[in-house]
Amino acid sequence: MSVTQAKRKLHNYAKNGHNWRLAGLYLAHPEVRSGFTEKDVGRAWPVQKSEYRRLGLADTDNMATHPEKTYTVDNNADRALGYPDDGYDPARELSAATNKGDWDEGPFGEKTIHADRAIKRSLAFEDSIANLDVLFRKEIFDTVIEGARKAEIARDATTVIDVDRQKGDHPRGQDTQFAPKVGEGSAIRDDAENPDTVEWDTEKHGQGAKVTEELMNQSLVDVVSMQMEWLGHSCEMALNRTVLNEAVNGAANDVDASGEDNRGWAAINEAIHQVELSDFQPDSVWQHPTFTKTLFDTAENNAIIPFANEFGDDEGIRDRVAFPLLGLTGYRGSNNVYDAAADDDDVDAWDYSADDEVGAVAYDSDLLATYLFRDIEVKEYEDPVRDIEGVNARIEMDAEYHQPGSAARIFHGQS
Repeated sequence: MSVTQAKRKLHNYAKNGHNWRLAGLYLAHPEVRSGFTEKDVGRAWPVQKSEYRRLGLADTDNMATHPEKTYTVDNNADRALGYPDDGYDPARELSAATNKGDWDEGPFGEKTIHADRAIKRSLAFEDSIANLDVLFRKEIFDTVIEGARKAEIARDATTVIDVDRQKGDHPRGQDTQFAPKVGEGSAIRDDAENPDTVEWDTEKHGQGAKVTEELMNQSLVDVVSMQMEWLGHSCEMALNRTVLNEAVNGAANDVDASGEDNRGWAAINEAIHQVELSDFQPDSVWQHPTFTKTLFDTAENNAIIPFANEFGDDEGIRDRVAFPLLGLTGYRGSNNVYDAAADDDDVDAWDYSADDEVGAVAYDSDLLATYLFRDIEVKEYEDPVRDIEGVNARIEMDAEYHQPGSAARIFHGQS
């Protein structure tokens, strides 16, 4: 097929919003029956600003598909990519296909190269299979991470702590936030010997790629890219579920919103009240879709909307950008984010339609911690085409409140 047809393919991949680089690499791979050669795709591959404009990528703010994307490699590059440290060196693999002037020196002995320049030169190289494997490793991992990025909630809604073991503990802050008086010349009491601790115990979650032999035989390479994104998405959603379960089940304060006038903003206001009575300052609220809908449906709630700002403009409120009014950042968890099979005795469901269902939880995000023992990583594979059906991603994590009194959950009603 022609270079023009290859450009048209790349343009179509770029339009769908997924990783066009990964799809393009599969298009070029000699074991994929696409009808295109490596050199066809290499000649079509963009490196100039005008070429990016024709692909519709000039204004994107997505760094996974951005024209200025670079690859950074060092001696431990495959560990950074989520692969075992087996002596594999991407810089050495690519150096034969690229020019010395293509590389820039980075900090800490790293080297960087413009992603598309590396791909274009590698596709034009006589022995491109080894170089394609280097590029596939990078683009598959980046695609998985991009899928995770689109599902990020817990990372923004909590304090993330990287840990070097699967199980452990550390001192938690004391219940009192006020240092006691100390007499002049008196020693300050040492409380380090018997600290109250937070314990974490991480669990591993993983997902395999749903890439069939038929997908590869039919050259549906853009669908393969979507499936790689789904690996990251599913791992990130597992993280969200772990954190939401702790946010709901671990909260020490409850709000009964069974009164009709208490369903919406009044319930959030009461949750803030309960947390502040425990001497904490909530800054976040995680809510079920039905709870969010309730905020904007009831007559009592709508009555305050015209007074949202001094101009009487209610557009921001009706677009559901409302929580800064109460000093809280809002996060939304869909119906199945909460794992009902792992709930406590008081909670029937993550919903807001019947008694004993929790529709929201207000909390201090500094005191709800996500413990990451193993962030999202991708299983190593030997061949990006033959082994693609076996590619999987995993994550290992836990979530714990440092102070359960720093949170209040909102029940639709309590029986």
